[in-house]
Order: sequence, then C-alpha cells, then structure tokens
Amino acid sequence: MTYQQYPGQPYPGPQYPGQQYPGQQYPGQQPPPSAPSGGTAITAAVLAILGGLVHLVGAIAGAVNLGAFANVMSIIISVGVNPILAGLLIGGGIMIFLRKPAGRINVIIGAALAIVVYATAIGFGAVGVYAHGIMPAAFVMLLAALPAVATVVLASLNATARWLAPRPVGPPPPYGVPGYQLQQPPHYPENPRPW
Repeated sequence: MTYQQYPGQPYPGPQYPGQQYPGQQYPGQQPPPSAPSGGTAITAAVLAILGGLVHLVGAIAGAVNLGAFANVMSIIISVGVNPILAGLLIGGGIMIFLRKPAGRINVIIGAALAIVVYATAIGFGAVGVYAHGIMPAAFVMLLAALPAVATVVLASLNATARWLAPRPVGPPPPYGVPGYQLQQPPHYPENPRPW
C-alpha cells in the first residue's frame, strides 16, 4: 500500500506498520537490552568495606591489647584472622567499585570466612573458651554475622557478575544525525540518452 503524495510532503508515508526506533535496523525489532544495574554490586562493595573496617579496628584493638587476652584462640582471631579479613573485604570492595571481577571473588571469600569466624566464636563461647558470657557474645556474633551474610548473598548474585563483566567494545556509531539513516544520493547516468 502506498500513500498519495501531497504538495509540501517530500517523502512518502510509512511503508511498514509500527514505529521504528532510532538504532533499529528492521521494523519490529526489539530495542537493545539495557545495561545491567550496579545496585547489588555497589551495595555488596559498601557492606564489604564497612565489614573490612570493623575487622581492621578489631585487628588494631587486638594488637594494642595483646597482653590482656587470656587464651590462644583470642590472639589468633584478633591478630591473625582479622587483618586477613580486613584485607580481603576492603580490597575486594574497592575492586568492585573499579568494576574488577576479581573483587567479587575476594568479597565472597572474605565474607564467607568472616561467617566461619563468627560461627567458631559462637561455638567456643558456648563451651566457655572464647567469650566470657554465652548469651551476650552469641547475640553480638549473630548480629555481626548478618551483614556478612548479606554481603555474600549480594556478591554472589548474577546481577553483580553481569555488572562486573567486561563490556565488549563495539564499532563506533555511524556518522550523521542520531536516529536518521543516511540516504544515498540519486544515481544519474553519465550520458543521458535522448528520447
């Protein structure tokens, strides 16, 4: 079906049903998928950095109060494990902000290790080895484990991996006005034939 030309209308009307969006090559084609959102990755990075700072403060406090600890387990966790957790979580959080996929792995390992440390502390507290009181220490450790669990969950989501994945570099955009296709000039024969 063609449309009738009216004066002042240089081009014919649409030939295909439906509206064509800029960037579409064919009518009826779906628009390109949107870029992945970084909400889960950024939240995981913020939680990781905050958790890393908590473990860094714990490592510093453990080093300052080294003589006050009564058992070997307290010394191992405060001076040995806390700096490792702080390094994994803070480094991984910064790497996520820089959109490096290795940061996600560091955050998952660091937060999972923190959960293991909290569970171990609760277990030792239950038998009276690590904590002075069973209920307050267990309650504090459970509260401390909640952000670590949220960090592991957020860092493990596919949305976080998609946001951190390297983006392919495509060809440069075509030259011209965005949304309009370039048209070829009409072809005229070099030697027109007289009729």
